[in-house]
Amino acid sequence: MEENRWLKNLSNRLDASELSRMYIEISHIDKAVKIAAYLDAIMRANARKLKEVIKMSDSTITLEQVFEEVGWMAKWEARGEAKGEELRALKIAKNMIKQELPFEIIVSTTQLDPEKVKELYQ
Repeated sequence: MEENRWLKNLSNRLDASELSRMYIEISHIDKAVKIAAYLDAIMRANARKLKEVIKMSDSTITLEQVFEEVGWMAKWEARGEAKGEELRALKIAKNMIKQELPFEIIVSTTQLDPEKVKELYQ
């Protein structure tokens, strides 16, 4: 059981004590980034329990720090930036449509998917 603990824990059925034990072990590993896929799987399957464990823990590590170490923060920031860029491009495309500029110029200028630009005409 002890030898297969890391595999056994790839489940959404961890009890709080086992999740707490895993959390403590992981928080003490300096190279947590190297086990990012493992952490990702555990955290996705046990997000609520992980949050409880962090609150009950004496550890100084926060959930945000764990997310940052496994690269989730960077992914979320990149998604936010991409979404912001798309929203700006859509706003520009709407203004160009109001000015009755040709479809091809709107797509070329905004670099939006032509289907998204077509939707703006409706």
